[in-house]
Amino acid sequence: ILKNYQVYYEVVSLEQAKAVSGIRCVFGEKYPDPVRVLCIGVSIQDLLSNPSDTKWNEYSIELCGGTHISTTSEAEAFTIVSEETVGTGIRRIIAVTGDAANNAFKTANVLEAGLQVLKTLQIEELKQRVSEFISEVDRSVIPAWRKIAIKSELAKLQDKLKNHGKSSFKDALVQAEVVLEQLKLSGAKFHVAKIDLQSQKNPNKALIEASKTLLQHGIASLLIYIDPSKKRKGVILLAKVPEALTSKLSASEWVRYLIGGEGKGGNSGSAQSACDSIDDLVAFISKASEYARDKLSLIHI
Repeated sequence: ILKNYQVYYEVVSLEQAKAVSGIRCVFGEKYPDPVRVLCIGVSIQDLLSNPSDTKWNEYSIELCGGTHISTTSEAEAFTIVSEETVGTGIRRIIAVTGDAANNAFKTANVLEAGLQVLKTLQIEELKQRVSEFISEVDRSVIPAWRKIAIKSELAKLQDKLKNHGKSSFKDALVQAEVVLEQLKLSGAKFHVAKIDLQSQKNPNKALIEASKTLLQHGIASLLIYIDPSKKRKGVILLAKVPEALTSKLSASEWVRYLIGGEGKGGNSGSAQSACDSIDDLVAFISKASEYARDKLSLIHI
């Protein structure tokens, strides 16, 4: 395009055309005789004067039905926007020129800027915006190589979200393991605590996994998770009581005692509920601990 090559075309016999070194035609296509030959940068008469010259391999020479420019600079700009399989061993390339190509470049610039913004977002906001951004990239007409690069970066962000979701389980289990070692040393029969999670994805499952760790060692637990992003039902309570202790301490009654009518459901071994807020977390944990201690007839040390 920048070199502004002239585009030559002429109708010649099919035999003459096929004799030109480097000529391109579509496999399996039936061409008329005579046929239109097109070359960018070299006249057709120069080609026919020495058709076997291998230097013609460096030029674009085709059996072609029509090209709509007389010089390459008329294209103004060029970019491949897609490439796909259409059959065994056959690929289709779609490209645009002129205003369409320039618009593709501009759109790609906007999307790349948007990608940089996504990379700066916190996890919760990123989760809300990444799917919509992926859809926008999919439907946009931009240079194919830039679309591939953008999608590669988006895949990394999606992996980040997946790994962050998994971290909630890891956070809860690590906290439970640390507490478990302390409880083993003290011989405690129950544990009440607030669980902190880096990710707010699946907090219920994270609490369940943590409580299982304690339950397996005969320790009753009441775990609390507070989601700061929720105004309603942002506090989750999960109580688990080993079977050996349920005759004295009921998980459902434990939860009900703490949050009243909101603590519905569950049974003596397991109960889960939610409430809007806890005004004084320290006092709440103390109240839950005193209740369990009283039910289990344990001496306060």
